[in-house]
Amino acid sequence: MSQPKPLMNYSPGALIFMGFMVVAFILAAGYLAVLVLE
Repeated sequence: MSQPKPLMNYSPGALIFMGFMVVAFILAAGYLAVLVLE
């Protein structure tokens, strides 16, 4: 069983990619919520 890596061990590109995925997921969820609620 390997220990999960600390955040500092990731490359800047990986951090940017993960941050982009989080933002895209939030935007998509908000967009779907607006479509459903209207």
